Amino acid sequence: MRKRYHSLFKRLWNQLLSYEYLLLQRQMQEKIGSVVPDSDAHWLLDCIINSFATITGKGIPLGNVTSQLFANIYLNEFDEYIKYVVKEPYYIRYCDDFVILHSDKNYLIGLAEQINEFLCTHLELTLHEDKIIIRKVRQGIDFLGYVVLPHYRVIRTRTKNRMLKKMQHKNDLLKTGAINRYNHNQSLQSYFGLLQHCHGHRISNTLR
Repeated sequence: MRKRYHSLFKRLWNQLLSYEYLLLQRQMQEKIGSVVPDSDAHWLLDCIINSFATITGKGIPLGNVTSQLFANIYLNEFDEYIKYVVKEPYYIRYCDDFVILHSDKNYLIGLAEQINEFLCTHLELTLHEDKIIIRKVRQGIDFLGYVVLPHYRVIRTRTKNRMLKKMQHKNDLLKTGAINRYNHNQSLQSYFGLLQHCHGHRISNTLR
């Protein structure tokens, strides 16, 4: 009999990651330094980290290509903890978003507390209390812009609405001559690329 799985979706606190710059630099030096024993590379990494500043002294720049690399390196210890200590077989993470699947909802509730304690102790991170979602898999998992269901995925509703609104604006600009057809088509193709990874045929037809 097929198990009915629940999903635990959590987002780490403070937009992307909330950590001290010095802690990040130490992690980067330890983890990358053994692979790339190049002082110039270390200097460049420090420059990238120090080029971004906030009042709290925490966080990494949104949209920066290196931010994904930093997040993966920094959270590698968390990945190992989940896979080898907690031994969760159904775990996936991208940057600061992660999902864990389990058949017992109460187990996931307890696991969330256990994870939070580990992150606070070892990585000086906290979990975003407003973005903890525990629900049945058949209800869909909101992950990376899509709602993932057991046998298919659809685009997130607010992403779809934003997409339609922006393309309507592009259509208006095209009619008035504010943009040319080439620029209009570039925007359209970028959305088609997003929709090809899900059941988005109806939305694609609407955009055409």
